[in-house]
Amino acid sequence: MAAAADRNRSAQSKADGAAATRLRTFRGHDGEELLVAVMAYNLVRAIMFQAAQRAQIDPRQLSFTYARNIVLDSYPRFWSPVRPSSNSRNSIG
Repeated sequence: MAAAADRNRSAQSKADGAAATRLRTFRGHDGEELLVAVMAYNLVRAIMFQAAQRAQIDPRQLSFTYARNIVLDSYPRFWSPVRPSSNSRNSIG
């Protein structure tokens, strides 16, 4: 029983250390950077929610990391300039 309690304390200690490390990462940065990170997180969660609704499943069944990677991979396509196709002609003349 004491060994299990020691393992639980050790696991909790590691989790606390990881949380402290993440907190130190944001020290020295302005609040705007943290705000952008929170907004990006919420964007991924919103996309996951919409995808889960379309698939009629619980959003918790989706992987956050997988969804984040999809968002990051498709990001350049959303913000790249729209180029007219080579077949289109300018009707203003």
